[in-house]
Amino acid sequence: MHLSTLLELHRAESITEAFANFSAWINEGVDELTFVKHLCEKLFLERHEEVLQYLFKQSKSENFKHWRFYLILVQSIAISENPETVLFVKKYLKNRLLQTASTGCLTSLLHLLLTARAATASTMDIEKNLDNYAKWYKQNIGEMTYILGAEKFKITLGLLEECLQYERELQYLEIHALIAISPGGRLVQAYKAKCRARVSQLKSAVKRKASGV
Repeated sequence: MHLSTLLELHRAESITEAFANFSAWINEGVDELTFVKHLCEKLFLERHEEVLQYLFKQSKSENFKHWRFYLILVQSIAISENPETVLFVKKYLKNRLLQTASTGCLTSLLHLLLTARAATASTMDIEKNLDNYAKWYKQNIGEMTYILGAEKFKITLGLLEECLQYERELQYLEIHALIAISPGGRLVQAYKAKCRARVSQLKSAVKRKASGV
């Protein structure tokens, strides 16, 4: 009941809105929405896995609209850095990657990336959170060839390219552009070139906004 009420506090038009507003929502959650963290501490302290299972299940439902507080709640639980919870989330994200590679669903990969970003934002230090995400990305996307077959690898790489149009988070996208994906090759290089092009596009947009153009 508590989780359902919290999720209802905000509705997003789509997962793409969540992609565009991730940092603003998470940083606001850290700085201002302290009641969410107090609730997690008071009500959910011994029930992290149960809470996460509920959140993951709800967020995968068709036409899910409650992205803002889904991400804030996942991040609020991640901040506890409970070893069992950390392991539970790691396993979930790895299984989610395997499912995404099997289904070839773009929304599923967007969900995976957003959830990973929220789950790795486990401190009050933005730079450290970015480092945490970079480690996750390297271990799961950078080395996905070791758990996916050739065909599923290509499918996932194609989905990553499709995700670029939704990226608004320059710092996260720079991680995608910098971290190598094994075993490399033409398809990987093409993807990374598109990452760099999107980075340049976003930087240009920031400059135009700053200059009032």
